[in-house]
Amino acid sequence: MRLRTASPLALATLTISVWTGHSMGNTMLGDFTQSHLTQSTVLTKKIAPPTAASEPITLVFGGDVMLDRAVRNKVGPLDYRIFDDTLTDILSSADIAIINLEGPVTTLPSISAPAPFLAPESYSFTFEPASLNELQRAGIDIVSLGNNHIRDRGPEGTQQSQLHLTNHSLQYFGIPDTESTLFTRFEHEGMQFGFIAYNQFIPTVSDERFIELVGELASSTDFTVVFPHWGNEYETTPTSNQTLLAQAFIDAGADIVVGAHPHVIQTFETYNNRAIAYSLGNLIFDQWFEEPVRNGALLRVTIDPATRTYTTDAACTYLNRDATTASTPCASTTAASAHMQGMF
Repeated sequence: MRLRTASPLALATLTISVWTGHSMGNTMLGDFTQSHLTQSTVLTKKIAPPTAASEPITLVFGGDVMLDRAVRNKVGPLDYRIFDDTLTDILSSADIAIINLEGPVTTLPSISAPAPFLAPESYSFTFEPASLNELQRAGIDIVSLGNNHIRDRGPEGTQQSQLHLTNHSLQYFGIPDTESTLFTRFEHEGMQFGFIAYNQFIPTVSDERFIELVGELASSTDFTVVFPHWGNEYETTPTSNQTLLAQAFIDAGADIVVGAHPHVIQTFETYNNRAIAYSLGNLIFDQWFEEPVRNGALLRVTIDPATRTYTTDAACTYLNRDATTASTPCASTTAASAHMQGMF
């Protein structure tokens, strides 16, 4: 059962003839250090009573979704049928399914789809509203817009995105405009969920203020998710700044941190009895130049409201050259490290 009524509160220079992703800069906009963690920014999450829900609640997170350029060219004429049945089953069976939508949704003409390989305009995205039908079909409920491509088509692109997502019953958060557009709240089976997007590339507030916002959201929700867009593209190890920030988010009250942007799977770990997935890699993209970028992960989170604990596991994905995404067995290291336990 799904609830869809919540209100939304580098350039890598490659010499191979395949499409690549865009980086708005692989360096941090301002390194966050432990010295920033003052008594005023590290908040304690309010202890909430057990929720009314008794049955397990499942969340599924996916990584980067890009629906322009070669994806548009290859599967746009085929009604954007991208996911195989196994992935559709995994996503649609979740109570809440969340992905990172790597760009705006507009009726503006694409400039990246006809662009020459590696031309500057090939890194400016817009997704056809019809492409959202595939996200609907797969059972995705909510998308993060807190990434480096959401402003590719300017204010009109951001405004149109909200309209088209709403028309397709897709909730959203992470628009880098105001504090209130960074997060959203959901209620499912009497349990309050909060989702907030951290955007390294288009920051709306300072890191210190963002951590305060995490604490404020956590104080009024049962389960708080921080969904960061961060790190260095194509690096499988998170930066020290990612680690410091993830820990700060959890210290402020986040129950789980699930990241995007590097286009490859990064490490999984637990900190203070909370799970961290630094990057889930690509879910839909036209990056086929090497295996790490073709392999992605879905992170499934199974919550026990009665005991206020949760477990995680991974289902893995693979980018085909026809722009479809298929299920694939997880590497043993990914399967093992993605199996985590947490509490909230």
